[in-house]
Amino acid sequence: MNTRLIVITLFFGAFVANMNAFALGPFLALIADDIDSTAPIVGQAVTAALIAGAVFGLVLGPMGDHYGLRRLLFCAALLAAASGVGTSLVFDFWSLVLTRIPGGIAAGMILGLGISIINTRIPEEERRSAIAWVASAGALAAIFGVPLLALIGDQLSWRAGFWLIGFLALVLSIAYLRLVTPDPPVPDEQFQLSGIFGTYREILKDTRMTGLQIGNLLWSLVWIGTLTYFGAYLIQEMGVAVSTVGYLYMLGGACFFLGTRAAVRLGEVWSLKSVMIPTGFILGMAVMFIYSVSTTMAAVAIAVALLAAAGGIGLPAITILISETATGAHGTVMMLRQFTWGIGSALGAASGGVLLALGGYTALGAGFAVSALLAVSSVLIALRPVTDNRPHPAASQDQPG
Repeated sequence: MNTRLIVITLFFGAFVANMNAFALGPFLALIADDIDSTAPIVGQAVTAALIAGAVFGLVLGPMGDHYGLRRLLFCAALLAAASGVGTSLVFDFWSLVLTRIPGGIAAGMILGLGISIINTRIPEEERRSAIAWVASAGALAAIFGVPLLALIGDQLSWRAGFWLIGFLALVLSIAYLRLVTPDPPVPDEQFQLSGIFGTYREILKDTRMTGLQIGNLLWSLVWIGTLTYFGAYLIQEMGVAVSTVGYLYMLGGACFFLGTRAAVRLGEVWSLKSVMIPTGFILGMAVMFIYSVSTTMAAVAIAVALLAAAGGIGLPAITILISETATGAHGTVMMLRQFTWGIGSALGAASGGVLLALGGYTALGAGFAVSALLAVSSVLIALRPVTDNRPHPAASQDQPG
């Protein structure tokens, strides 16, 4: 088994899935013109895809544990291919929604089940690094994948970019079959949908897992909520050009990637629980500074670099902690992680709008800063040492003792 090829394949899968998820961004206005709609309405197709990915993921995780993780990853790649090709052929809003929903489902499957493959196919000593690589694919998709699609759209057509996504997803499906270790035989007993809630109930009986999932939700709330309103803040409050906003997003993407790589190194020196304490503080203070302090663009750029690096450290750190806390049903656990991340993302966008209405960008910065501290608190409470009356109690650090 060549573990490096498996990790490269899973990284490529996460890259394609994220590129597909972000792909509408550069083309909202163009697509709206082509299908006789408006950019805000077209943007709702992204919301529909995110909701579908989160909801369907709760069913697909247990299915992956039953039928085989690689089998469902292969199906996810085909869904992504259908989404890419289908989007290139849309003719109205509802056809766009119907083609984006498979992409949203595929994105959740590829990311969640990909990490589950790492937990079951990769040697333990290599898992943290592998998870960090897969987690970093989103940042690299934003830095390289989306600009590539924009370039193709500028030179050819926005539809050509989605044809490329479809082709890459087909290549991905072949890579899954050729490079990922085969699944074990499917159990004789039939898969029962009625047993799904029982499976999640058993997983969430572990208070450590519940706390980590809450921390994951709050972390995504802060990260996605901040990204959602950052561009508008720069343009409306600081009067910067759109090109400057793009440069700051690129800076943030690069620092986020570096943060994901740093998470593994820091975890080799300290426990990931200890790493989360300063990381959450930096994230919260950077958000507060950006939205609440009148300052120079140089200071904002420094704050963006710190915020993105902290976000990059926290994402794989919490994902690794969830992975290492799981005692079984890895596909189910990681799809639950995808679900809490998706719900947190939606709440981040929604709560940001509420905070803006109540108190402007200062309230938004304060609210997200508090949420960052709550995310860290949830992780720390979940991983607090557990003692009992047995002669030799075991203390838990990064994973169950």
